Amino acid sequence: MSTGGLSVDGSSRVLNTDGRPIGGLWTAGEITGIFHDLYPSGTSVLRSLTFGRIAGRDVAAELAKSGPRVDLSLA
Repeated sequence: MSTGGLSVDGSSRVLNTDGRPIGGLWTAGEITGIFHDLYPSGTSVLRSLTFGRIAGRDVAAELAKSGPRVDLSLA
């Protein structure tokens, strides 16, 4: 059961069952489990904003280090 969402670290990286980050996997929003196995009401918007920004920043930094760019435009 995952009442509080996925287990993550302070950089929004998803943690495996050993508590180590899973390479290339970040999360944000309602599924982010800083309150893993708990759920204080009224926190979903704050979690979405906070961890969305953290995850986006860290993913962008990883992509910048890894080389080729991918065009994600809808055009």
